Amino acid sequence: MSARPLAQSDAAGARVLIEAQFNGTRYLARLLEQLDAALTGDDPEYCGLIADDGGLILYGPLAGAVGVVKLHAIVGDAEDVLHGVITDDARMIVCEIPYDAPFQAASETLLRRGFIREGRVDAWFSDEIALDILVYRPAH
Repeated sequence: MSARPLAQSDAAGARVLIEAQFNGTRYLARLLEQLDAALTGDDPEYCGLIADDGGLILYGPLAGAVGVVKLHAIVGDAEDVLHGVITDDARMIVCEIPYDAPFQAASETLLRRGFIREGRVDAWFSDEIALDILVYRPAH
């Protein structure tokens, strides 16, 4: 399976994928906003990759940091799409991800692929939900 850049023709399928994983959560509205930004191309900080098997990653450059990519959202089985971001020429990839059930599979995938937990902000989203900061530094 392979990944390719997100296109307008992927809009309906990507929305279904996001809604299937995040419906009924506090994250759904923001993820749909990020998807719309990636689909329109109006904001250079939002791009997307989608895999044939339905994995989706929304990412973009970290504002003000040369060679740093920020993962905004990881949806579904992201192994193939994650490979597309990791093999990029970025010097560092950062993901701020809620330590919460809807993101558990994404966190496990990132850690398995060599991301390191660089920090945690307790009670970021609520009293019970922390924010994990995961970082990957490609070997150049």
